Amino acid sequence: MIFWLIVSGLTLLALAFVVPPLLRTGSMAKEDRNSQNVAIYKERLAELEQENMHPDQLAAAKRELEKNLAQDLEIDTTTEVGFSRAKWASFIVTLLVPFIAIGGYWHIGSSHLLGEQPEVKVENPQKTDMTEMVEKLAKRLQEQPDDIKGWRMLARSYAFMERYDDAVNVYDKLLILVGNQDAELLTDFAQILALQNDGLLAGKATELLKSALKIDPKNQKGLWLSGFAASERGDLKLATDYWQQLLNQLPADDKQTRPMLETYLTEVQQKLEQIPTSKSVKPVVKEPIVEEPVKTPYLGIEVSVSLEASLQSMVNNDDVVFVFARATTGKAMPLAAVKKTVHDLPFKVVLDDSMAAMPTMKLSSAEEVTIVARISSSGSATAKSGDLQGEISPIKVGDKVEIVIEQVVP
Repeated sequence: MIFWLIVSGLTLLALAFVVPPLLRTGSMAKEDRNSQNVAIYKERLAELEQENMHPDQLAAAKRELEKNLAQDLEIDTTTEVGFSRAKWASFIVTLLVPFIAIGGYWHIGSSHLLGEQPEVKVENPQKTDMTEMVEKLAKRLQEQPDDIKGWRMLARSYAFMERYDDAVNVYDKLLILVGNQDAELLTDFAQILALQNDGLLAGKATELLKSALKIDPKNQKGLWLSGFAASERGDLKLATDYWQQLLNQLPADDKQTRPMLETYLTEVQQKLEQIPTSKSVKPVVKEPIVEEPVKTPYLGIEVSVSLEASLQSMVNNDDVVFVFARATTGKAMPLAAVKKTVHDLPFKVVLDDSMAAMPTMKLSSAEEVTIVARISSSGSATAKSGDLQGEISPIKVGDKVEIVIEQVVP
């Protein structure tokens, strides 16, 4: 309907420029002819009056002149025919312009679209582009499994898309590549586990947060989430301690996180004040059960790492040093790993179950392991040509070993 209204409007506009001039042409021709006839009459009358004619002859000449003027002032055939032609031309134009316009469009235009209402699929181009980008990244990482930055980006992308199960799988791979010495990685992983578990930070998420705060006690995300984890367990005093530490780090002009944190602290403090004290409620005292302490074997390996002096010129202080233990048989997956730099050499580290990449694959589960110390200029945990490393095997859990980095990976 809108299309035809537009067509009608444009057609009328076109006719407004064509028809009036045609009609005006005939009318103007008629007016010009009458003016000429009157002028000729006046001029001839003046000539007659100047001639020396008998009065009777002059009167007869005037009557003849007036008779001719009367005949000329009538609608003559020439003018009427011209005006009629103008009217016919305007009439024909009025009919032909719409007919030609509509007929031409119907023949060469897209007239079939006028009666159709095509189905339109509304898609979110941003979501489609995001999905394609993430799938391409995942495919590329299958060919480049050592790209730590790529894996981090993939994990965060899955989290943004609320694909939490996929994000958890990627973080498991990152722990294998990087180890559990990266506070930011551990807190990000804990957050994803909470999102996967309906917002609860219990279990593995809490353990990841504890490890993160051991590495970086001032990690803001770690303090924030640890406060929620403690609150979930009912340990409001510990939650207050975590959030107060975080509040002390925030600038005074913070208008986003600080007000929210202060609200949480106020609510927790009010709950703490409502808890009965020892003065109002007499606690029930139970006789303590005395148990013999259970002696457990030492479940760690103390590793002293040094670099062969002749290879010192081949490394930089910022190069990464990976120290890890892997089972001598079965899967060659790290059971415990530590990440340091050449600047720290020589150093001692203790590999134990707290450094396990996966809860089901701990150092204590292996009878014998191989200890590897590798310097990687690229920062990749996978051995590459030109890396320097030292290796010692077999080692039992509880041993103390010294390892010297003295080989160049071919």
